[in-house]
Amino acid sequence: MFGKFALAKYRPFTVTFYTFVVAAITLLLFTNLLEKGSLLVSGEVILYVLGLGLFPTVIAYLLYTKGLEKMESSKASIIATVEPVAATLLSVFLYNENFGILQFVGTVIILLSVILINLPKTTYKINAKKASV
Repeated sequence: MFGKFALAKYRPFTVTFYTFVVAAITLLLFTNLLEKGSLLVSGEVILYVLGLGLFPTVIAYLLYTKGLEKMESSKASIIATVEPVAATLLSVFLYNENFGILQFVGTVIILLSVILINLPKTTYKINAKKASV
């Protein structure tokens, strides 16, 4: 929600940069990360940090923030709930996870919500008038 207000004055890259700077400082204040600094300098850890930090975190957030320029924040937050659906489906197909009735119901609810939020507003008005008659 704050991203939409910030985008009125700043570019998406700037908003994303300061978001992560504030998040990093906050994490440093509330974790013992600096005490374990020697563990963080190994090549493998650096590759994981770059891989997990850059692709699924920074780039995804940057694209989300860029999308807020063209969309209402309330709509964007509902559309973002598709992420667990994608993760669930990937776990089913890639890792043979179970897909039970609760996962199915949750997936349907999320997808219906995203579809409803993207219907043209005229559809809502027409259906509301029919329902009130």
